[in-house]
Formats: sequence, structure tokens, C-alpha cells
Amino acid sequence: MEEFNSVEITNAPLNLSYELTVRNQKDMLLIEPQDGITLDRSPDLAPAKLTFNVLKDPLLDIQEGDLVNFKVNGELIFVGYIFEKSRSKNNIIQVTCYDQCRYLKSEGYYIFNGEKSASELIIALSKDLGIKLGEIAPTEFKISRVFDGKSYQDILLTMLKLTSINSPKIPVKALNVKKTKTLNPDKYRGGYSGLDSVEMNKVDKPKESLNPDKSKHTFEELNTDQSMPEKRKPIYVAYDDNGLLTVKELNDMVTDILIDASQVEDYEYISSIDRNTFTQILVVREAKTGNDKHKEAYRTGAAYALEQTKRWGVLQKVYKPDEKDINAIEKAKVMLDNLARKTHTLRLKGCLGRTIIRPGSGIWLNFDIGDQILNELVYVQAVTHNFSNNKHTMDLDIIYFDKQEPVITTEDRGDEEIRKRIINSKKKGKAGKGGTTSVNKGSANASAVQTGLTSIEGTSSPYSTEGCVDRATLAGSYYNTDLYDARAKGIVNTDDLEAHLNNRGYSSDAYTGDANAGDLLFYGDNNHVVVSDGMGGCYGNSSDKGYVIHYPDVNYAFRNGEAPNKIIRTGV
Repeated sequence: MEEFNSVEITNAPLNLSYELTVRNQKDMLLIEPQDGITLDRSPDLAPAKLTFNVLKDPLLDIQEGDLVNFKVNGELIFVGYIFEKSRSKNNIIQVTCYDQCRYLKSEGYYIFNGEKSASELIIALSKDLGIKLGEIAPTEFKISRVFDGKSYQDILLTMLKLTSINSPKIPVKALNVKKTKTLNPDKYRGGYSGLDSVEMNKVDKPKESLNPDKSKHTFEELNTDQSMPEKRKPIYVAYDDNGLLTVKELNDMVTDILIDASQVEDYEYISSIDRNTFTQILVVREAKTGNDKHKEAYRTGAAYALEQTKRWGVLQKVYKPDEKDINAIEKAKVMLDNLARKTHTLRLKGCLGRTIIRPGSGIWLNFDIGDQILNELVYVQAVTHNFSNNKHTMDLDIIYFDKQEPVITTEDRGDEEIRKRIINSKKKGKAGKGGTTSVNKGSANASAVQTGLTSIEGTSSPYSTEGCVDRATLAGSYYNTDLYDARAKGIVNTDDLEAHLNNRGYSSDAYTGDANAGDLLFYGDNNHVVVSDGMGGCYGNSSDKGYVIHYPDVNYAFRNGEAPNKIIRTGV
């Protein structure tokens, strides 16, 4: 049996010293904290949080926004800013600081059309917020997505997640360490994943995420393949490294630190089927009934973990695939393969501190928790560093899953038949004037249309008075895939918009006063376009006001009393 090595227990420094400084608008101040310093690091680009208490002093001038540096034994481990101060009657000021990831909570609006990779876009986006950059792992997959009012944190994590899912597998470097008798390769566990674990190690070159609407990385979506694969999907970890936004692949986060029972004061261990465990996944598609007016939910297939169902009961999750997805049943099986497992949570308290440890760090664990012995590589979910009384300790959160893979069976209840029915129903469309046919190839529904219309009301286009197409496609991107595509392509001209939709199978019909919510109404010689509200009014960009307003009457959306002369039925 091959064994791992050169993983050594390194002792903490005998003499611990730390230096805390605050730079205000005038001076650099050396702070003498009361009761130590705490540094919390959490996953998913959450800002690192540094807290300390300081004795109130008339000469101590520290304010929100001041720069904070924290060094341990001369090594800089935190760069951030004061965000909050609180006082009590005992003359103690409690100070809370965050690193620059705090600014990633700001919201942005971006349209990425597949021309640049996540690494390129992160560099570009950082300039918008004034974020300083460190090492950014190069990526190749090109991002194509609209981010409307999303936080920069969500934007960055989503891009890295999409990159992981759509990238080829890479070698697992952690398997190539030297040999020792302390670690058993049969117990190797992949840990932290920044993407849906259901696609990790199971599906080569997937076309889409099994959960495309989920934007954040989560540590609970771990790479749970226990078979020591030679390759896996790349996993990206993003964090602030002493004032520099950094992105690394998980291979580069593995340390040579081993923690055993001698280094831990206490621990909490939880084994659970109550967190993210399922024994069945039901595949459901929504298709129109015979009258084409209402939809019905069809249970088109399912995946079952029979042994787990016998032991734990029915814990069911519903999976609603895209109508283009022809492998829904197989994907449900892959999903369940990772969900039909117990979740194990281990919190190690009072460990000997290592400043290098942060969320995503790979550490070697040799620990007896009673019902099992962990002797393997694990990945840190979160860490709290405590500096007090000349000591550095840390509390570690680690999550891992069962090694034994469940046996999954599937049942197909006509998934392909229902999928084809959905596709065909979208090709039928509605009859227009002169026997022409307008085709709505989007997945529009009344709720989505209303969301799109509400999203543009009161907003201004970057194209100012020439922004009618820009605002119309922004509203349409919520409910119609072809309007979404028009926006992604950067179409901002009415003629180009009409040509784009005609090429997609829509007809440009004469307007007779009948319009549904979400339909596009054109004026004059394609001089203006608005979106119908379905009640005789519309939403459109006002040249006079410089923003989108809701017109109760479409005849007053262009020139007073002038009605639209053309309609393209893109709505419901």
C-alpha cells in the first residue's frame, strides 16, 4: 500500500508577538488591544473580520474607514478597514474591521457575451470598485451571462463556478506528496468544492450546471468522490490576501500541516441526515395541456437510493430540468449519488494556531472521533484565529461526507416524450394578421413579464435618449430567450432588433390595438420601441425625462396621439 509523507507536526513559536496599527488621516497609531484580538475567516468571499477592544483615550483618534494592519511575529496577516465602533460605560471601545472583500457587497450591472474568461473579467471588475489584485489563477472558459443588480461577490463566485463546471479535468496534485506511515491513501478525501458536487468527477465536459440558478460557492457542496481520482474538475478559491484579492486553484491551497489530538483542546462532532441529505430525486417537467392554456406538472422520472431510503425514510428533492436537457434522468442519478449521504461536521477548538490557515486550506488530520479515525487530507470550511496572552489558537470547521457510495436506481416515465411536447408547443405560436405566425420561443409567463417590466421602470439607459431598445431588451431578458440573446449580442437599434427577431421566426404584424404583456410595439419607421403592459399601456424610454416610465396609453409613448404601427409578439 502506498503511503503519504513529509507531513510534519510543526510547533507554534515559543514567543508570540503581534503588532496592530491604525492609519488615520494624519498619523500611524500603534494600538494596545485589551483582551486580545480575534480574526474570523469565512468561505465564499465573505470579508475577513478582525475585532479588538481598546481603552478609550482622548488622544486616540480612530475613525470608520481608517486603514488597519495586523502583524504576527513580524508577518503581515491582515489588511483592512474600520467599519464599526461601539462603546460601553467601562471606557472600552469595541472595534470591528473588515478586509476589502467587504466592498464586494456592492451591486453591479454587467452583460458578458462570451468574449472573456473569469480571470480576465475579475481583473476588469476590480477596477470598478478600486479593489487591489494579487495572484489570479488563469482560466480559459468564456463567460456569457447577464448580471442585473447582483453583488460583486455573487458575480465573482458565479463566474468561478461556471468556469469550474465547464473546464476539463486536471490532475490532483495532492496525491503526489512524499511518503510517510501516518496517512492512509485509501482514506483520501477530496474536500472543499466551489461548485455543485453533483457534476464533479462524474460528468465530463457538462454543457450546463445541474443547478444553474445557484450563484454562490458553498463548502457543503464538497467533492465527495472517494476513489482517489487521478483527475477532477478545477476548483477555485477566492479570498483577500493581506489587501490583495487572490484566486487560487484548490491544488495550490494544500499545506504540509498535520493536526492530531495533541494539538486540540476540545472538539464537536455532528453526524447528520438533516442538513443536505436526500434519498430520492423526482424529475418534473411542466407542459401545456391539450387546450394549450394551462400547464400541468408531469413526473417524468426519478432516481432512488434504495438502501438509504430503507434506513432514513423518504427524503425527496425535486429537479426541474431545462426543456433542452435530454439527460435529465442521468443527471438526477448523479445528483443523488452525492446527496444520499450523511454529513459529518467537525469543529476543532483551541488548536495550535497557524496564520497560513484560511477557508480552502488543505490540512492533514490524524484524529480519533470515537466512531471513526480520520487519517487523511481534509479542507477547512472556516477558521477563527485567537491571539491572547502570548498565545495563538484557532478553531477550525471541517465538513466531509460518507466514503461509501450509494447504489442508485432510476426510473424513466416518458421524460423524452414530455420534453418533445414542450419543444413542439413553443413552435406553434400565435396567428397574426394575414395568416402570418408570430413565435414566442421564450419561456414567458405573466409573473416573469411583470418582473421584467417592473425592473426597468424609473431606470436610465446608458444610451440616454437613444436607449429604447436597450431598455426593452432588458425587460425582455427576464421572460424571453430571444430578447435575452439580443441583449447579449449588444443590439441597440430598432432595425437590428426587428431583423434579429425575424430571423428567430417571429413576424412583424400590423398593430390593431391588441397586445399582450411583454409584446414589443414599434412606432413610425422603426423610430421607437416600447413593451406592452397588456392593458393598453406600455413601458418605454422617455427621451424627454431620460428614464423609463409607464404610459397608461400606448398612443402617448412616442408622439402625442400617435399609435404604434407594428407589433412583434414576444410576450404572453
